[in-house]
Amino acid sequence: MTPALALVLLLAGPHVRLELQGLPAPLAAGWERTPSDTASQAEGISYGLTFTLPEGLDQALGIQLYGLASGDLVVLDGRQLAPLLAGEGRERPSDPLYEVPPALASAGRHRLLVRTATAEEPFPGRRPPVLDALSTLLVRRLGHQLPQAVSAAAIAALGLVALVFFLRDRSRRDLGLYALLAVGVAAFLVARMPLWGLADVDPRIPERTAQALSFVLPPVGLLLLLGFLELPVGRGALALLAVPAAGLAVAAAAPGAAPRLVAALAGLSLLLPGAAVLVALARRRGGDAPLLFTGTAALLLSALWDAGTARGILVTRSAPVPLLGPSFLLFTGILLVAVADRGRILLVRATTDALTGLPNRAAFLERARRELARAERSGGTLALAMLDVDHFKRFNDRHGHQTGDRVLALAGRAVSSAIRGIDLAGRYGGEEFVFLLVDVDEAEAVAAVERVRAAVASVKLPKVPEPVTASAGVAIHHGLFERTTVGQLVRRADEALYASKRAGRDRTTLEARDAGPPTSPAEVRYR
Repeated sequence: MTPALALVLLLAGPHVRLELQGLPAPLAAGWERTPSDTASQAEGISYGLTFTLPEGLDQALGIQLYGLASGDLVVLDGRQLAPLLAGEGRERPSDPLYEVPPALASAGRHRLLVRTATAEEPFPGRRPPVLDALSTLLVRRLGHQLPQAVSAAAIAALGLVALVFFLRDRSRRDLGLYALLAVGVAAFLVARMPLWGLADVDPRIPERTAQALSFVLPPVGLLLLLGFLELPVGRGALALLAVPAAGLAVAAAAPGAAPRLVAALAGLSLLLPGAAVLVALARRRGGDAPLLFTGTAALLLSALWDAGTARGILVTRSAPVPLLGPSFLLFTGILLVAVADRGRILLVRATTDALTGLPNRAAFLERARRELARAERSGGTLALAMLDVDHFKRFNDRHGHQTGDRVLALAGRAVSSAIRGIDLAGRYGGEEFVFLLVDVDEAEAVAAVERVRAAVASVKLPKVPEPVTASAGVAIHHGLFERTTVGQLVRRADEALYASKRAGRDRTTLEARDAGPPTSPAEVRYR
């Protein structure tokens, strides 16, 4: 029994659009056998509808059907149609696009029949079929794939950039893994796009490519995140890698065979590494772990969504939107934030003394060189002071090295709190501290160093009766006409420091100079 179907004819310029309203109902009989029909004896349901083409159609026509499985047959006026564009996969419901043969595009009544491969009711199509100009349907269909194409291009570009940096520095294993992952995801997205019918490519090639990548990409992502989290690849991780390896071997040894086993292995290859990474991230406290957990969870859920819609496990009313591309870009953005934060942490560790929290020797000297160059350009003055904790060895010998470390840590805090914001302090080595005072004369420099020594003297430790004192030496640089180096300033301040120690310690000594500050370039030259 064939239900009455209303046909709406929409004329839009040179295009004709016939939208078939309502879903076709199953036919009790009347399946029209054709010479190419090889499944007419199989169980299934036939659907049919009749439509009329008007006069004057001089362009190629196409029929867009929705929700068919790849094994379903479509027949127009007794001639089986081959899909021009269709979704990939053997089991995934697709939205195939068929080109109407020119011989069948004549005016008059036409009969469209669909034979489903399985006896499912109602008809799997959730939307009525559409007859339109083939060019219009192609543009519309390819337009739906534009976000996926843009995502694939962006991901491939990111992967190539990472590959370039990896080739420049082979020690950056994380860059190599990310490049492999990004290029693989881009290739997976391209392989899933229904463009291969237009290129006259065997559909099994992109299908098997996507299948192989579904087993390769999860282990690469697992290794990338384990390396980023600085976790070892132990026996548990190797056991997880055995599942995608087995799936890849099965898919390669018997392509097309045991589709359910391959699909199950692909699902496990995605779920097990993803769950392992999420558990590892959930155990991390603070830092970027919550952000990475969010990005990884979004990527995993998007991959599961795409896999479910591709295999018909998840059915949507409209064409499913692929989420893997946008979620991978989101994951990349979060990963870049985490990498930048880690780079900042590494920079702080490389330039900061862990015990005192002050800049280390290398960082201090680098900043001191810039300040010295600025003073010589502007004609300003600056002072460099060396400070040494008196009798520090006694603290270590009498109270232990932990107490000595505590003295240095508190002294470092005292130094940092006693100088101005424009000045610079650092730990030079051992119990020695160094600081640079900007735009000060001799009296101001000595007063500033005395404030620092007073702050150090205020350090008190429980069960340590000895007071903490410090000796200091100060060197002054007049930038108007003098030329010197940071190394020379350190040497001069160190000589003044040893003068303080020879004088009995717990004091500040200003370097002894034979003459006052120079007043002309000639005085600098001949002094």
